[in-house]
Amino acid sequence: MRFPIFLAAIAASTIAVTATVDAAQPTEFNFRIQDEGDGANIRADFRRLDRHDSQWNSSIRLADLAGLDRSQLLGAGQTPLQFAFVRDAGRLDCAGTGGNGSASGRCRFTADQAFVDYLRASGVTALSGEDAYTMTALGVRRDLVAAIRQANYPAPSAENLIALSALGADRNYIDQMSGAGYRPESIERLIEFKALGITPEYIAGMQRIGFGRSTASELVQFKALGIDAPYIESLRRAGYGNLPANTLVEFKALGITESYLDEVRKAGYGQVEPGKLVQMKALGIGPADLRTKEKTKR
Repeated sequence: MRFPIFLAAIAASTIAVTATVDAAQPTEFNFRIQDEGDGANIRADFRRLDRHDSQWNSSIRLADLAGLDRSQLLGAGQTPLQFAFVRDAGRLDCAGTGGNGSASGRCRFTADQAFVDYLRASGVTALSGEDAYTMTALGVRRDLVAAIRQANYPAPSAENLIALSALGADRNYIDQMSGAGYRPESIERLIEFKALGITPEYIAGMQRIGFGRSTASELVQFKALGIDAPYIESLRRAGYGNLPANTLVEFKALGITESYLDEVRKAGYGQVEPGKLVQMKALGIGPADLRTKEKTKR
């Protein structure tokens, strides 16, 4: 089972980005920021001047806007203000006015050439014009690139880095997965792990019930379908222990549950062979149908 992981990554992110940026030239944006009332965060919206479809909207820590004081947002009038938002991939230098809880104005984005050079030296090639800004918006960091290299993955693409950052994957996640005994065979698979919420805790739960040797592909199928330790334990209580991975996937995909198995048994069919159960459920044969059939026999 494979997934459109890059799209899933962007959908899972709290940041919406559609941007085309010439990394070699500064690019101008309109900005609007709104105080979120907690004293620590603001809601920011950046829109490119020459493209109506280029927008970045996100919650940002106030502390990450260098030069901006919250009092400049909360004043009764309109106060001139300036701030810089700096990340590894680039920076936004902004100026405008603020008051009554919000501010607006213009920004200039400039890609960080040293970061672009670092990516290329790390094997990240085919960087497009939009990548620098998108990486800045999603917070792609040098440390993520270094962690990927140190875990002996192939060199990532710009798209890989953007997807991982959109999902919140970082060095800690990569190290934890390695510590749990799983180093997916590709970065695309690592992205699937993160997109589906496969964590060391999930893996530990599967290991405790005898699925410690599951392949990365099997784990992706399990998590995508919601197969976890409690589900497997419920099947075992119903008398279906030690099911192979492919049968577990069939059971879960068809909705074969502990209650369904109990009803089949109560209908007088005892312990039905797993393959037969799969056929029955696929054909829509439920406990009520079995009870009716049993009464007809009598």
